[in-house]
Amino acid sequence: MLRNYLKIALRNLAKHKVNTGINVAGLAIGMACCLLIVMYVSDELSYDQHWPNGERVYRMALERKYPGRSTNYALIPPSYAQSVKKEIPEIEQVTRLFSAGTNAPVLVKLNGRTVEEKDFMVVDSTFFQVFQTPLLRGNPNQVLSRPNTVVLTESTAKRLFGQANPIGKMLEIVQGPKLEVTGICADPSHNAHFTYNFLSSTRGFPQAEQVNHIGFSAYTYLLLRPNTSPETVQAKLPAVVEKYAAGEVERTFGVSYRDYLKAGNGYFYFLQPLPSIHLDSHLEAELQPNGSRSLVSIFSIIAGFVLLIACINFMNLATARSSERAREVGIRKSLGSTTQQLAAQFLTESVLLSLFSLLVAVLLVASLLTPFNTIASKSLSLTSLVRWETLPLLVGGAIAVGLLAGSYPAGVLSAFEPIKVLKGKFSSTRQGHLLRNGLVVFQFAISVLLIVSTIVVFSQLNFIQQKELGFTKESVVKLKGAFFLGNNTEAFKEEVAKLSGVTGVGALLVRPAKKAFLALRSVKMARTKPLREKAAWLMSSICKRCR
Repeated sequence: MLRNYLKIALRNLAKHKVNTGINVAGLAIGMACCLLIVMYVSDELSYDQHWPNGERVYRMALERKYPGRSTNYALIPPSYAQSVKKEIPEIEQVTRLFSAGTNAPVLVKLNGRTVEEKDFMVVDSTFFQVFQTPLLRGNPNQVLSRPNTVVLTESTAKRLFGQANPIGKMLEIVQGPKLEVTGICADPSHNAHFTYNFLSSTRGFPQAEQVNHIGFSAYTYLLLRPNTSPETVQAKLPAVVEKYAAGEVERTFGVSYRDYLKAGNGYFYFLQPLPSIHLDSHLEAELQPNGSRSLVSIFSIIAGFVLLIACINFMNLATARSSERAREVGIRKSLGSTTQQLAAQFLTESVLLSLFSLLVAVLLVASLLTPFNTIASKSLSLTSLVRWETLPLLVGGAIAVGLLAGSYPAGVLSAFEPIKVLKGKFSSTRQGHLLRNGLVVFQFAISVLLIVSTIVVFSQLNFIQQKELGFTKESVVKLKGAFFLGNNTEAFKEEVAKLSGVTGVGALLVRPAKKAFLALRSVKMARTKPLREKAAWLMSSICKRCR
């Protein structure tokens, strides 16, 4: 029976090529939009889901109370890692991260050449116990146990040393210590709330070793013991804060801890589950820009609406051809076909159309993925969509869409009375008219809503881009990496100011990323590129002298 359904369905689809093409195009476009959004949403929801024991890892964050206001920080004082480990038995392990920010640059001298590298982090020796990243070379309990040691990612090791074994070799950091390579770890996953190329030991790192319970500099992560409630740990934090911070507050501010709190100050620490940081945490000094759970929800709703519009469009096109297929239904019923058999036949056609549309949709996704990645700032690949694990979901989803889109037309067409149809007395019922009109109104309403929302967002972005900033941004040249000039910054500024076409020069130190850049105000726009090249050359020559 199924074989007969498929044969008849293929013949009908081939016979009405134009109608089939319109239906496939409508469903394919809707499916392609839905698949792109689903890929984006899936990637956002997958952040920090790959860590072993990730459900037991929490980041310790801070709500800092000031008189009349408060601010939430992802950074906390560095000494709390050992303090909470000592005072709270439910904590199995702790580790700290010190970072100069997203894409923080360092200058590395190797084999007589200097290269700029990014994503340099200083971490505790317990890093690989909390974040169980696979180590390709080295012992996870020893690679960061000594001062001035560093673990490289696999790609960084190949970039710096090629195919040679880097273990035991030295890396010289400009304006920093020489580091011994003690381990190679796997490259970090792209869907984590922090990334790294270098993991250097906190042993011998002054900022990590000083006793400090009131200054913010460390990202602190706690690995709780199995079956431990985070609320239990969080409830014990205020006592730890008062025990260790009270003395430092009195020495630093000259008031008792009680009076300090009465004045409107305070330190209220809370725990953030590791898998929720990317979508739910929007604190000061995040390691990198996070996503938004509300945007994920909005995009998911939009994907559903787009697919629903495509299904309604299919229903309207199918019922519009009801008069053409009425005679076919009448003849087949008079020959003994039942209503259920006819409904199954029409549903088979809908499912086949849906499967063809899925194939076209995947091809559309493949062609649109590059510009979509550019717009969404993602690195999604087609392999994440089309693989053995997801194929059953894709095919099952296409079948479900076919059944949904074909359910109403199948019910309408299979219910025709053969005597009336064969006598030419076929006419739609009032309920049928109302339902079809309702579907069209709903389809247009959702389409108009999406179009208006798109126009509003585009207008807002255009307003931001065209907004007057109070200065001529086209005449400003920015040079990154001036932080490496150190004490030679003033000399560099003087040399740049002597260049023709430069009317002024200024330096800005951006925290907490600790990056610096020089803004050159040029009055001759045609010379912007030569000015940038000259300034970069000056920076390079001054940096060489300071090394």
